[in-house]
Parts: sequence; structure tokens; C-alpha cells
Amino acid sequence: MKFTRFLFVIILLLGFLYLDSTSQTEPEYRQPRYRSECWLGNEYGINYLSDSQPDSGLYAMVDIGPNEPITGYPMHSGIVKGVSDTITLYVYLRGRKIYPFDITSYDPSNWFVPVVYELTADPRTAHTIADTSSIGYRFIGWLDWQEKMIPQPSSIPSSGYIRNRYDLKYYVWGLPPGRFRLMMKQTDNAPAGFRLLIRHTPGVWITSPMCLADTINAYAACAVRAIHAGDGSAIMTWANNILALNPKSITGLRLQNYVFVRTRDSTNVMAAYDSLLAITARYGDPALPDSSNMNPYQRMWYEDVINSVTMAKYFWITGERPILQ
Repeated sequence: MKFTRFLFVIILLLGFLYLDSTSQTEPEYRQPRYRSECWLGNEYGINYLSDSQPDSGLYAMVDIGPNEPITGYPMHSGIVKGVSDTITLYVYLRGRKIYPFDITSYDPSNWFVPVVYELTADPRTAHTIADTSSIGYRFIGWLDWQEKMIPQPSSIPSSGYIRNRYDLKYYVWGLPPGRFRLMMKQTDNAPAGFRLLIRHTPGVWITSPMCLADTINAYAACAVRAIHAGDGSAIMTWANNILALNPKSITGLRLQNYVFVRTRDSTNVMAAYDSLLAITARYGDPALPDSSNMNPYQRMWYEDVINSVTMAKYFWITGERPILQ
């Protein structure tokens, strides 16, 4: 008799859970509006033209990772002196020949060294910043078109097809606080005919920690590097460090939930979604300004968080498609 009652309760509970999942109304999807440093404007600090891509041959372009880390607070850099001042720099290696360019006898990672200019300087005519003795850099590895780490390919084929594209990844550190133009310079190790194009590159933004959001964004930048490395343990460590500083941190909870979703930890996933929605509903994150003091970009970011978490919770409950918000 007891077993029958227990079984009835379990069936009833499962029925309620099923009805709850099937009765969920899909929330309205809203395109994210905030992007890293959009508040500066697209033309900030750029006063030179990009080189045109050559019709043939091997060439490269340089780009940097965002100053504001993904999931980090808006209008705060994640490159923070004394906490984490590591900048991610990419070199996109591209081919424009019918036949692949054989690189088995080359080490393209030594074709480039970082150089630093004043933010508004034209790299075609300006001199680099004289004292860069404190700057260090390290080659991290090769990336394929899906941004997955791979061994060095044997050749660089024509890059017209996206699957034929390869990138080199570097870490650069040691720049002082300020805004600079970080680029690469071609070395004598590059083969004849190779070209490193001058491109429009975002400015690097290094700051000193002035408030809680600065330190949290620096931790978030470390977590993002761990995400790219596929190191779930390190992601959780940085998330926990953030939550130790600020238990109601939207950034910390989102990073923590990233690991919960990856490991299919349903109990903690739902708890994290509920915590995030409760905190955002009452503007309860002390690292953010009061709602009455938010500027349009901070509010834009805040609304993006609410929308993305709401959508992610819906998809998790219905089982349609778990997403990493």
C-alpha cells in the first residue's frame, strides 16, 4: 500500500513537471543590441585606410580579442593592470593561390612580433612607441575555421572556402594603463612575397582597477581564456572567485552556469537561472549602477542579459535546445 501511494506521488509529480514544460510560452526573441565598446563609436581612434587583399599569394591580417570580456560588465575593460593584463591577438593567415602554399619547412609563428603605436597614429607613417621593454608575448597555437586548437597545417590553401582558413593565436602582456594600437610587424623569417596587411584594428584598453566591476571583468577575461582552452575547472574557479567578491554578480553567475550547462547539471542550472532572473528583476547586482543612473548602453546590456537568460531557461525547461547564455 505504501509503495502504491509512493508510486502515485511520483507519477503525479512527473505529470506536473511535464505539464509545466509543455505549457511554457516561448518568450519573444530579441536580437542582442550591446556589443563590446559600441559606446565609443566605430571610428574611434582610426585615421588610416586598410590595405586591399592581394589577388594572389600568401598574406595575413591582425585582430585583437575584445577588451570587454563576454559576460563581463559593460563599459569596463577586462585588461586590468595588476590583475590580468593579458591581451589576445590573432593573425589570420590567408592564401589566394590556386595551389596550396606549402609551410612544412616554415614556422609561421615567428613571422610576426607585436608592435605598439599611439592610439590615433597611422602605422604607415608613425613611429612605434619607443619603450616596449616591459611587453611580453607568447605564441599559443593554431586555430581552424571553428576556432578550435589544431596542430600546424602542412599548407595554406586558397581561403575563399571558409573551412580553409587558419589563424595564429598569441598572448601579449605588459602594456601600461591607457589606450594603444597593438599590431604585428613582419619579421625577416617570412618567405618572399608574403604580405602582412595593415588593417583597421580595435584599440587596446588597459585600465587600473578602480571599482568592483573592473576586478570582476579582469577575472571574467581569465574565465573567457579558460573557455577557449576548454578548461571547465578553471572557468569554475574564476566564477567562484567573482562570486566570493560579489555573491550577486550577474557575471559570476553566468560563468558558473556555463559550466553547469556543459555538464548537464540540471539542478544547478535551474537554480542559476532563477538567481539571475531574481537579481535582474530587482537590480540587485551591486557592481552595476542603480537603474535610475544607468546610461543607455548599460541598460542595453542589462536588457540583453534578461532576454538571453529568459530564452535559455525556456529552452532548458522544454528540452528543445540547451543554450549557453
